Amino acid sequence: MPGMGDCPDGYSCGTDGHCHKGANGSGTAGNGGGHGGITGAAGAAVGTGGHIDGGAGASAGSTGAAGSPPDAGSDVPPVCINTPVMGCTADTAGKKCDPVCQVGCGCKEKCSANTAGVLTCNVPLALRAKGLGEGCNPASLGTAAQTDDCMPGLVCMQDACSARCYHFCKTDADCPLSTCTRFAGGGVKVCDVQSVTCNPVKNNGMPSGCPADAQACFVIPNGSDTTLCDCPGAGPPNSQCTFSRDCFPGLVCVDVGGTGSAICRPACGLATGATDCPGTTCTAIKGSKKFGFCSN
Repeated sequence: MPGMGDCPDGYSCGTDGHCHKGANGSGTAGNGGGHGGITGAAGAAVGTGGHIDGGAGASAGSTGAAGSPPDAGSDVPPVCINTPVMGCTADTAGKKCDPVCQVGCGCKEKCSANTAGVLTCNVPLALRAKGLGEGCNPASLGTAAQTDDCMPGLVCMQDACSARCYHFCKTDADCPLSTCTRFAGGGVKVCDVQSVTCNPVKNNGMPSGCPADAQACFVIPNGSDTTLCDCPGAGPPNSQCTFSRDCFPGLVCVDVGGTGSAICRPACGLATGATDCPGTTCTAIKGSKKFGFCSN
């Protein structure tokens, strides 16, 4: 067995009497385990062992500290449906809210008016929001809780056809292709249906030109020769009316004698009056260049 000094350079004599590579006969300690990752992954496996005569490798690396969970952040803010209308001058003096400008109500409420014309702030029905002219569903009619499924700025109103969404207004400027002449009650107004080119004369045998069978064409007797398609009322000839749509199809609401009391009369075209008003005269609607009414 060789002595301690009989081993070559770079080798040392081990306790088993053999020469082993290494200066001092002890193995190099293995590397420790890895560090924990960002998300808290465990450290690496047992460290690498030393040489035969070396000491045991380092123990397994410590498990990495648990990573922090993703930041949950603050509570998600509610999705507001009540967005004020840009450029709209609100009028809330002495009022609960402004239905045209959509101000004065809570984040998830819309400003509207009930059938009594009282302004309300309520959450719309949890249905698809209906647009202008679409059929709608009102709820709690006539109460402070009245609401519907129309978009903010619109209100669900019953007309001669069905319940439809109408747009709140203050002046005609709020009503593109229409007028601010329809009442929701209590002085609150909505835009009338939009004007279209159609045929208001029933006696000429021509179709009305309205897209819906349930609608009829009416002339607005304001001298503008404007026509619109709307649901007809039940007013026969010579019955009192406020709007032409209060009358049967083919009639127009006019103040025949200038007395301030309008009645339903058959509509006629000034160019075709003899045909449209057999046995009577086609009298021009004040200011009109196209339409008139058949005199008695």
